[in-house]
Amino acid sequence: MILFFELKEWTILKNIFININEIIDEIVVEANPEGLRFNALDRSHICFFECIIPKSFFDEYKIDRILSLYIDIS
Repeated sequence: MILFFELKEWTILKNIFININEIIDEIVVEANPEGLRFNALDRSHICFFECIIPKSFFDEYKIDRILSLYIDIS
């Protein structure tokens, strides 16, 4: 297993992606032992977006190693 997390209130995480989709096409998600970190630039490269979700936010969170995910959210 590399990464596993469970979140009963998944709509919170879903709303983050819905809202940033208006200004960002691609996001980098880093999963590490402390939680998830999202980084992205807006389309015009003016604003930097960073969001940190600590592992305590999740109902269950397990990770074997640091993992970077590049996600196209457009």
